[in-house]
Amino acid sequence: MATRGFFDHINAQGEDATARGKHAGFECRKAIDKSSFRVGLGENLSEVPRASRVITIGDRKTYDWITVEGVARLAVEGWMNSRGHRENILGRTYSESGVGVAVSSNDVYVTQLFC
Repeated sequence: MATRGFFDHINAQGEDATARGKHAGFECRKAIDKSSFRVGLGENLSEVPRASRVITIGDRKTYDWITVEGVARLAVEGWMNSRGHRENILGRTYSESGVGVAVSSNDVYVTQLFC
């Protein structure tokens, strides 16, 4: 997302988190009961601006950069204020999680995957 300039759960190849995981050699299988299982990853995304404010005076720009802690706080606050994202974090559907962060020139992209 950071290098291609988009923000979506589906990438340019039409793959969701489950398809991207499978393409990378990871498949999330969760037992439902003794005879059945579920396959699929959950995903939370956040796009946080790198700066909270940009001041331009003539040709000079000054940035109020958001700290690493600020990026984490904004991402998690956004997820916790969204019913579906909150359920991914607090619900019993998933027992494992991983987080990835990528920085573009203007934004920080945070992806949290669940299995």
